[in-house]
Amino acid sequence: MTTVLQGVPAAVTAALSESSLDNSSRNTSAEVLSYNAMLDALDANDLDALASLIHDRAARQRVQIDYDEALALVESAWISSQAERSEFAPIIQVRVAVRRLVERGQYHPEQLDAFLEIARDRAPCERIARAAISEGVRDGLERRAAAHVN
Repeated sequence: MTTVLQGVPAAVTAALSESSLDNSSRNTSAEVLSYNAMLDALDANDLDALASLIHDRAARQRVQIDYDEALALVESAWISSQAERSEFAPIIQVRVAVRRLVERGQYHPEQLDAFLEIARDRAPCERIARAAISEGVRDGLERRAAAHVN
């Protein structure tokens, strides 16, 4: 899912798109001060609009992906012919499906509980099921970050 900033004041979108937000070399306290300085520049209406955006996004992230939808994505996940020959092909499909969803920004990692249930059914043990999900999330986040850098 992508966030649409429709009806948001220009001051809010400008403040959130400044390159200072993208500078990952800053430490956390400097980022907090930067965010605080940007918020100080907004008026009450802009702050209300920003709060509404954040609240809506949090509400969307609380909605889990449907089990049947997750299963369909896993079943249709393309894996290489080498992975298909592996005894772990079913769990590899889960990892690939999770990676693609996170990479494309369709779902937040908090919304993927159904995939863990599917992974538990396909993996030989709980640790492998959890590893498949965490590795899929990690790979998806890395690929999404790399795409935004280019």
